[in-house]
Amino acid sequence: MNTVPSSYGNHKEALGLRPNTALPTEFFQDDMIICTGEDVFELECAMRTSLAVEIPVPHQYRCYRAWKYDGLTVILSTTYLFLSRYYLNT
Repeated sequence: MNTVPSSYGNHKEALGLRPNTALPTEFFQDDMIICTGEDVFELECAMRTSLAVEIPVPHQYRCYRAWKYDGLTVILSTTYLFLSRYYLNT
């Protein structure tokens, strides 16, 4: 399994509470956007354009990636995250 530990919160606690995503508690906000199947690079471009702020370092675990903005969390679920790493590294 290819995972990147989160730099947010207690990773071990998050795995115990949310084993599929390991999403840290501080990512849960009143305003959240949940996307599935989008291309990560296109989604980041859209966020950069529409939100007009710097993209924060994402939390990433398995096929999930989440960006925590001030007042908004964007979550992406896609298998493309790992496929893109494979093709970029070959």
